[in-house]
Amino acid sequence: MLAAGVAVYAIAGPYGYLDYSEIKAERIRLEARIAELEQENRRLQLQIDRLRNDSAYLERIARERLGMVKPNERVVVVPRK
Repeated sequence: MLAAGVAVYAIAGPYGYLDYSEIKAERIRLEARIAELEQENRRLQLQIDRLRNDSAYLERIARERLGMVKPNERVVVVPRK
C-alpha cells in the first residue's frame, strides 16, 4: 500500500512526472518561440542596415509605401480591372 502511495505521489504529486512533462513541453515551446524571434530580429536588423546604408533601397521604400515622387515627376495611375 505504501508503494502505491509513493508511486502516485511520484507521478501526480508536486514536482512529479506530470509537472515535469508540462515543464518540458513548455520549455520546447519557448525555445521554438525564441528561435522565431531571433530570426525576426535578424531580418529586421538587415532591413535597418539597408535603410541606413542603401539609398536606392530607401528611395524604393519611400516611393512604394509613402507614394513619394521627385520634383517634376508625374504619377500615372493605371486602374486595375
